[in-house]
Amino acid sequence: MFEEYGDPSSKKAPAAKLQIFLSEEGNSLEFEHNGGDQLFFDSSSLSIIMNINDVSYPLNGSSLGILEAGEKKVLALNASELPAMELIPEDRMSVKVVDYESGCLIAESELRIKAKTTVVPE
Repeated sequence: MFEEYGDPSSKKAPAAKLQIFLSEEGNSLEFEHNGGDQLFFDSSSLSIIMNINDVSYPLNGSSLGILEAGEKKVLALNASELPAMELIPEDRMSVKVVDYESGCLIAESELRIKAKTTVVPE
């Protein structure tokens, strides 16, 4: 239970096998749903949090909408409400998907930046 993310109660968190990847170009996140409950990224209860060098950034993942088993969707970093920044291979990056209603972690991935990338908010 990740109490820091919400108010754990009797609400059940979605159970899903979710994998998160950084695209080859390093400018987007790929979400691959490999089974389980639908994930409602357009709901306020589900949140994507990116951690870069121990600084957390909440991302706007509403453009992902509803992610169902077997689907793969992409979130462009430029459209995620990240501030302008440069990412380099030495940076440490991880991404978490959290259900705030239950306080549970749905997925977490450590990601490797392969090449220098510039994030420019749209």
